[in-house]
Amino acid sequence: MRVSPIALALVALAMGSSCRNLTAPPPRGEMPIDDTRVSARAIREAAGVPVGAAVGVRPGASPGLADPSRLISSDPITIESRVEAEQLAHDGDGTTESPYVIRNLSIDGATTTANFAFRWNDPEADYSIRLENIRLRGSAVSQIYVATATSLVVSHAEITGAGETGTGARIARGQVSFERTEFSGLEDDGIQTVGSDGPIELTVADCRFSDAHGPWGSGTKGIQGQSTADLVRIRVVSSEFDSPSLGFGLRTWRNAAYEVTNTLFRCELGIRGGTETVEHLVVTRCVFETTRSAIWGEHFVDWEVGYSEFRDNAAGVRLVRFDDCGAGRAHHNKFTKTTGEGPGNECLESFDSRDVVFDYNWVTTCTEDAFEHVRPRGHCVVSRSVGDDVALQIVDFFGNDPENGGEISHIYGNCGDVGVLVTDVDNISVHDIHTDNSAGRWSNVTLEQRHTEPGTHPAGCTVRSPLPTPEQSAEGGPFGVQGIVGPGNTAEWWEDGALQEFSS
Repeated sequence: MRVSPIALALVALAMGSSCRNLTAPPPRGEMPIDDTRVSARAIREAAGVPVGAAVGVRPGASPGLADPSRLISSDPITIESRVEAEQLAHDGDGTTESPYVIRNLSIDGATTTANFAFRWNDPEADYSIRLENIRLRGSAVSQIYVATATSLVVSHAEITGAGETGTGARIARGQVSFERTEFSGLEDDGIQTVGSDGPIELTVADCRFSDAHGPWGSGTKGIQGQSTADLVRIRVVSSEFDSPSLGFGLRTWRNAAYEVTNTLFRCELGIRGGTETVEHLVVTRCVFETTRSAIWGEHFVDWEVGYSEFRDNAAGVRLVRFDDCGAGRAHHNKFTKTTGEGPGNECLESFDSRDVVFDYNWVTTCTEDAFEHVRPRGHCVVSRSVGDDVALQIVDFFGNDPENGGEISHIYGNCGDVGVLVTDVDNISVHDIHTDNSAGRWSNVTLEQRHTEPGTHPAGCTVRSPLPTPEQSAEGGPFGVQGIVGPGNTAEWWEDGALQEFSS
């Protein structure tokens, strides 16, 4: 958001900072970050997917049927006992190490008006099953239904909707793994966890959600962890949500823990939160090329988004947004946004969130603000981050909440407005700001009052050195600090060897 000018004294640079640094140390033994411009290079080099990491389906995995020529047409299958599983098995004895193997089947539910192509409904089962080299399509409710106390593995499979309304898989209980499977053309989601029959562990590895056999229905989700009475654990690794018609890659709900790694999101919206609290979410080493928000998180608690890349999206949509989220961290990510102008086009933003840390992130270009906390609560942080070619502010703290607080430190880059803008937010510590806003009109740090009673907010904010000197700007622009509103605001700056201070 563009600031309005405030008639204030220009104050200048003082070396050193007495403010505590609450951000975590650099992980994985990375080189220490110092307080000079060389820091920006180190942050850029560490941001994004690490060099050599494979994102998406691993080479040689080839989701889908391994050998279509061996398929045999079959009627829909229902298993409710060990005897029925044993009769269908080609191999195995039903143990976890040697499950019953059912293979080389093609089941078309549309031709039989079946509700399920493969239905395993034995919640107290003491045997395991493996499906491999299969094609399931066209059933009205879902292609696979699972309720078991043990495990099902689906490998080298093709699961499609064939224009019907069914899901790919509905899981009510059990440990279920999909490997090298392709989901496409489904009307009602790829995989759903449903019901309350017991705990669920879902693993999706080397799978692809695509349009290979038709587009998805409007608003469908690749994976939807729906509400259950027991904890749901969902793990997605080395997979691809690669479909322009897929509404959501991953839809999150309550009583669930999610871990997503090395996965490509090329769909409408990558990861979307729900109305209930998500207890745990970790997203690492992923690439997002979505046409809407890459991540829109709501009610996340205990979350982490790191070492990922977010590449543009539609105009008027934020790349990553967290709403009403608890303690969490977004770190070592790389953002590029070239579309859209004005509010709503930020790269990394939180709303009404508590104790959220943004650090070691790099914005390569942005058409609005790079990093923003709106109505922050607890102790929110933006630290050790770079904003290159930012249209407005690199860091924006906005909104008056009784639990405001936080830190803005070690910020680098260039912008068209203010390096750091604090609006109606109290108790912010700002230090080690190295921004070049010579193309803009304002200072490196501005304390601004906009929507509060005169002389009240921001209050209790401290701005300390170092800040750039005017000589560090190609234009010799108005570097320093602006701000007089609110009680207890202080700043210091060295200029021509003389220490100046102001307080309000």
